[in-house]
Amino acid sequence: MKKGYEIPLIFFSGLLLLLIASCNKEIGVDEYIIYMNESKDLNKEIEQKGLSISSSYKSSELLALTELRKAAKNKSAISKDIFKTEREKFSNAVYFDLTMGLKNRENIMTRGLADQTQYAAMLGELTYNMGEHVYVVTDTKDTLRSITYNFSNTYGMSPDIKFLFAFPARLLEGSYNSFEIVYNDRLFGLNKKVSFQYKVADLKKHPHIKDLE
Repeated sequence: MKKGYEIPLIFFSGLLLLLIASCNKEIGVDEYIIYMNESKDLNKEIEQKGLSISSSYKSSELLALTELRKAAKNKSAISKDIFKTEREKFSNAVYFDLTMGLKNRENIMTRGLADQTQYAAMLGELTYNMGEHVYVVTDTKDTLRSITYNFSNTYGMSPDIKFLFAFPARLLEGSYNSFEIVYNDRLFGLNKKVSFQYKVADLKKHPHIKDLE
């Protein structure tokens, strides 16, 4: 192919997101995953003082697909009934990933720590107490705490840290139009609150998955 006709892959990805966002339609599994992971309405990022923090909405459908694809030998062979059963496991909450890392790609878990005692204290804080630092504030000024959260400890295999927070289902089922996810940093040098703004309508408008819904 002539060089003049080469179009960057990112163009196709952006075009796909535009087409999907413009209509509420059924799409394939791979297209759905791309949309959920790349839509700017669902994925937010903040960079401050060398720290990158991102927040991503994870629908029950996306979480179900992720779990089923981990277990399936044939990733395309997911039945409608199995998908429905797996999705129900995530239907009673609203889920968000929170990922933190350093722009210089050093291990965030060891930033500013002097010894193993401080590392153990940091690990305990991330494992058990992040629910105190991450919460939702709605447009009606309601504060919603997480039902639970999971800290993915990579044991130094990744320079980033990741959490999956589960918030009450009424966040999307109630009378709220918008909300913000707030992270009150006391661990990584920001020493202040940062927030990610979301519109409820954006979270509800994501497309359906062809042959599974």
